[in-house]
Amino acid sequence: MSTPININKMHFSQISDLARKECERLGSQSRLAVKCDVSDATISQIITGKFDQVRDGMWRKVAAVLDWRPDGWQIVETSNTRSVHQIMSDAKEQRLWLTVCDGAGAGKTSGAKTFVATNRENVYYLECDEWNKGEFVRRFARSLGISFLGCGTYYDLLDKIVRDFQQKSDERPLIILDQADKLRDAAFRCLIPLFNGLEDKAGMVVMGVGHIRKRIRRNVELQTCGFDEIESRFGRKYINLPGHTRTDVANICRGNGLEDPETIKRIWAEVWGEEKGRSSIEGREVNVIKDNRRLKRCIQREILMLSEASPPPPPREGEAYAEALESVAA
Repeated sequence: MSTPININKMHFSQISDLARKECERLGSQSRLAVKCDVSDATISQIITGKFDQVRDGMWRKVAAVLDWRPDGWQIVETSNTRSVHQIMSDAKEQRLWLTVCDGAGAGKTSGAKTFVATNRENVYYLECDEWNKGEFVRRFARSLGISFLGCGTYYDLLDKIVRDFQQKSDERPLIILDQADKLRDAAFRCLIPLFNGLEDKAGMVVMGVGHIRKRIRRNVELQTCGFDEIESRFGRKYINLPGHTRTDVANICRGNGLEDPETIKRIWAEVWGEEKGRSSIEGREVNVIKDNRRLKRCIQREILMLSEASPPPPPREGEAYAEALESVAA
């Protein structure tokens, strides 16, 4: 179970700014209300600054949908994020349909989310799960702010999604489906009518762990309905990310407050020693690490150890005076 987002009044304006930008991207406050599954009035109050009229539960709901998080782990530009951003940019500008597959913790999601955050116009992100075709189409529609009303079947709703993107084709929309390998086969086959309706009108990047390649290839070999068409539409190519170089690791450490060169060197040796990854970057074979989550845990461990070893800060003048009075009284 995920930890509830802790929101206080200091955060309201940040969430309000995100909501305002999302309204501009989706086209209306009503669409954002559909996406967040809240009332139009709630979105209006958040955007117009009537913060006291919005219940805490609604703030958390909207913040979660907008992927707002309080300050914490800092995402730093690395070889992987640059690679993801370039893939997304190419897919958007050239209206390409691409598949990115790499191991868990490679940085696919963080790279995609930072791209969305910096390119909010006409970039649409959906994190998938083990959905059937009906659930996938409903979740996809909701992420776009498209209402289900008047859609008798999932085919009607899928057609509504396609027409919505067709109307935006001049703006080169990009669809990002993260963790698409979790979708059930029937949901995966929904990509075929999406492609048929949006070829040369919108780009799509499908992302998943390495299993997505094996799954598609296996189903192609077994002649499972639809999978040869799917692989053909994505160019029968699967893009891997390069991994984090030693320089990337140092930058991630420094970006998150860990400056000591010896500590950074020890973290690199520990993580690379477990993986011993190699990758070709700009024509050179270099050592890399692939699991960003393992790296993150090592950095957080070192930061925690430093905080525990640091002496407490000296008391402020008023606190020192109060402590002296307590000592005299004792």
